[in-house]
Amino acid sequence: MFKNRFILVFLLLASIVFCKPSFAQNISDAAAEINGNFIPMQYFTNIFNRFLDDYKSMNPGMSIDKETTNWAKKYVMDEIVKRELILQEAKKSKITINEQEIEEKIKEDPFFKNKDGKFDKNKYLWARNDPKIDWSKIKASLYDEVLFQKFENYIMNKEKVSDTEVLNEYKKNNEKIKIKYVLFKNSLNPQIAVKEDQLRNYFNTNAKDFLVPEQAKIKYILLTPDKFEKEIVLDEAQIKAYYQANTEEFNFPERVKMRYIMFNLPQDQDTLAIQKKEEFASNVLKQLKGGMDFSEAAKKYSEDIVSGQKGGYAGYLKRGAVSKEIESIIFSLNPGQTSKLEKISSQLYIFKIEDKKNAGIADLEEAKEIISAKFSIEKAMSKAHEFALVLSKTKTISEFESKSMPYGGLVTTLYFSKDQSIETIGYIPEVNNHAFTLEIGQIDSQVITLTPYPGYYAYIVMAVSERKPPHAAKYEDVAEKVKELFINEEQKQLTQKNAELFRSKLSKPEDFDIQAKILQETPVEVILTRIQPYVSELGYVPDMIKNIFDSSTSNIGTYELPQGICLYSIIEKIPFDEKAFKREKGDLSKKILNQKNNESFSKWYETLKSRSSIKVYIEGYTN
Repeated sequence: MFKNRFILVFLLLASIVFCKPSFAQNISDAAAEINGNFIPMQYFTNIFNRFLDDYKSMNPGMSIDKETTNWAKKYVMDEIVKRELILQEAKKSKITINEQEIEEKIKEDPFFKNKDGKFDKNKYLWARNDPKIDWSKIKASLYDEVLFQKFENYIMNKEKVSDTEVLNEYKKNNEKIKIKYVLFKNSLNPQIAVKEDQLRNYFNTNAKDFLVPEQAKIKYILLTPDKFEKEIVLDEAQIKAYYQANTEEFNFPERVKMRYIMFNLPQDQDTLAIQKKEEFASNVLKQLKGGMDFSEAAKKYSEDIVSGQKGGYAGYLKRGAVSKEIESIIFSLNPGQTSKLEKISSQLYIFKIEDKKNAGIADLEEAKEIISAKFSIEKAMSKAHEFALVLSKTKTISEFESKSMPYGGLVTTLYFSKDQSIETIGYIPEVNNHAFTLEIGQIDSQVITLTPYPGYYAYIVMAVSERKPPHAAKYEDVAEKVKELFINEEQKQLTQKNAELFRSKLSKPEDFDIQAKILQETPVEVILTRIQPYVSELGYVPDMIKNIFDSSTSNIGTYELPQGICLYSIIEKIPFDEKAFKREKGDLSKKILNQKNNESFSKWYETLKSRSSIKVYIEGYTN
């Protein structure tokens, strides 16, 4: 046992963790080519599989879809590329590795630690004298690892931090300024009447602001997997084979198979309405106790329409998948038991447990439901994509419409501009862009893929049916917008005038409060820091705060906001706590140094990468 465990540790160390790849001879068995060095596909596969196993163990029960697999491939390959490029640079450097450094690296292995985490000399000497262990091979594998770490430390420790940098960073976080301000909100004097001739004159003067951009109408179909699920026929043998090959995927915590009936309690109703609903739910529970089929009762009475249509079926629920309140109820029941009427939040529930499973690997019958859903959605997505490709090859809109009919037909939009949201599907950049590159009557040959959440794909096929060129708007069509902009302009001018008048009367600090009182305004006092971007009532104002801290000539200032003009007065500059700075200086210096080293390393690596030849041959990798 002792020997086997040790050998296993070093096999992993040599072949996966600190591996030194024996380079592939040509592209046929290479995963990548980095500056002429071929990285073997087997080397990549070993690390990728180990990474995926670790990922699965940290996410039990989670299915690994195509998107996750491709993300993992990219992550692993990017790390391999980075390691290889850094090693190539390290071997060009003058850094040397001696025998003692290799020995120290070996001693760092957790195998040579006792239960207190300290170095165990007896374990080490036993292993060093074991003739079955090829120490020359292990040392050769570790050479690159030690060189890599030594060179990386060299690159990562080039930066220095001055006392001035530390002081300025501390000031940025801890220096404060106390101000008072008055916000002059944009507000139109009610005595100013808005006349029709003023609005028309404003419209004519600012005609360019009312230009209607190019517009288009499209006909489209959104193909979602649910439109194809009825066509899916699942292969029982395939389901069984998947289960047998991926049993660890179904290693679940304790779970129950459940149905439920839900009743919504009236909101903001009198006690009598709530009492009637409780009586109705109690009557349903009596019918269940009298022998009524739970599934039929759920279809008839449940106010959760989705689950009700399925007879209240919720499938297997794992511990941790529902609220603690529901979990404590359903896991206290045994198979075949029905709960009493349970009030949870603003609903009443009746639960029935059909089966209960202990933590462990699910049997095929339980897993079948999960695998079927996975295969069903995958096949439905595949069918949706295949049909989208068929539609994208149609030649006329009439043919496009005819072939789309079995799946809901085409939707015709209203006119929209390139940057405008489409009423039925919202703003999808690819749809809007394609709508203004296609000819009228042309079916888009490019299927647009939508991914509302990872692992789920839907598809849009579209054609342009009509288009309008840019044109000047008619006053009557934009009269409301003209009025709104005109009023906004008047408001801003009036606000600007009031703010300037207020400021002109400030000859001494106490005048700020006096003038504010005359205007029946109450100055607001706040304490600011440099890193504070937000001020209550004013909103996000990082530029204003920067101006206040950088100002050295005036204690009075103004700042224009969307809602008006802020006029502020600096009351006091609050110095930072020098004793606290001395206490925190060391830690802050390390933090800044680490940040500078990371930034420096990132720039160095990006430069190295840009001047390197990198070719990746694995499927699913995107740069």
